[in-house]
Amino acid sequence: MVTIRTADWWIAGRRLTVAAGSVVGNRYRDNFDVLHLGKESPLAVVADGMGDSAGSTAAGRTAVEVFVREAVPGSGTTALRKAVAEVQWAVHQAGIALSGLTGCTLTAFIADTNPAGAAGRAGNVRQTPDTGGTAGSSPVSSNGGPSGDSGDGGARRGDGASGDNGASEDGEASGDSGARGDGGARGDSGGDREDQIGGEKQGGGSEGDPGGGEAGAWIVQLGDSRVYRVRDGCLELLTADHTEAWLGILHGWYAPGSREAYFARHRLTRYAGHPAMPEPDLLNVSLRAGDLLLLCTDGVSDQIDDRVLGQLLAGTATPAVKTERLLARTLDNGGDDNATAVIIEVS
Repeated sequence: MVTIRTADWWIAGRRLTVAAGSVVGNRYRDNFDVLHLGKESPLAVVADGMGDSAGSTAAGRTAVEVFVREAVPGSGTTALRKAVAEVQWAVHQAGIALSGLTGCTLTAFIADTNPAGAAGRAGNVRQTPDTGGTAGSSPVSSNGGPSGDSGDGGARRGDGASGDNGASEDGEASGDSGARGDGGARGDSGGDREDQIGGEKQGGGSEGDPGGGEAGAWIVQLGDSRVYRVRDGCLELLTADHTEAWLGILHGWYAPGSREAYFARHRLTRYAGHPAMPEPDLLNVSLRAGDLLLLCTDGVSDQIDDRVLGQLLAGTATPAVKTERLLARTLDNGGDDNATAVIIEVS
C-alpha cells in the first residue's frame, strides 16, 4: 500500500492540486529518497542520496531541511542561489565526519509570486551556470533530448541506513535518500562561504492568491532527478540531467544505447555535496490551466519509459490516483530503486 500525501496551493489565482509519495522498492530494505511537500506553502522538494552509506542519508536529510528553511516562495534568483549555496555548505559539513561519499540530488518546485517575473516566463527561461550540459532556453523534449538510459535497469547500489519514506503531512522532510554512484568534478565553485552565499532574499508571501501577474514557478535543479510537464497533451522533460551520460550524448561522445552511456548515467557532474559546490539550474515556468508537472527521482524515470509515463499521466484521474499508479508501476517493473514522485495539477 502506497501512502499518498496531498496539498492544495494557490499561485496568482491558479489552484494547484498536489499529490506526493515514495516507495522503497523491491530490491532494497531502506529508502534514501527524501521528500518535502508543503501543506499550504507552494514548495515541493525531492532529494536522492548517492550510494547507500550514512553519507547518503545525511546528505538527503540535510539538503532538504536546509533548502526548506532558506527558500521562501516568491524568492528571486539571488535568494534561490543563496539557498542552494547554504545547502552545499551544510552537506559538506555533514560529511566531514563520515567515511565515503556524502552527496545527493536536489530538485525543487517553488512559487514565483513576483509579477515582475512574468515577462520572462513565456519562453520558460533557464538560468544555468554550467553551459557544458544544460544550456538552452526551451524545454527538452522527452523523446528528443539526451537522457541516458530510461529502461528498467538497476539504479542504486547496496543497502543502507533506515528511513521512513513519503512526505509528512506537516511538511517535514521524511525518508532518507538514495541512488547513483560517484560524481565528476564539474560546476561553478571557489571562494569562501561568504562569497558563495552572498545576496539577500527577495519576495515574500507564499500562500493564498497573491493577485496580479501571470502564475509562475521556479524549478531548482542539481543532479538527475527530473521535472516533466504535460501541456496540451505533450510530455516534455523540463530539466537536464547533470550526468556524464547527458553530456556524452549531447556532444556525441557515444550513442544513447551504448554501454558507455549506460554506465555514465550514474556519474553526476553536479550534486549537493560536490567538493566544488556547483550552482543549480534555475528554470522559470508559467503555470497554465491544464498543466501537469511531475517531479521524480530516477527510481521513476529509469524504470518507466517515456511512452508509458505519458500514458500514466494522461487522463482525468486525480493527482493522488496518478501518483499511486506511477509508484505501483515502478514496483511492477522490478522495484530496483527507491522511487519518489510529486504530481502538480494546475487549474
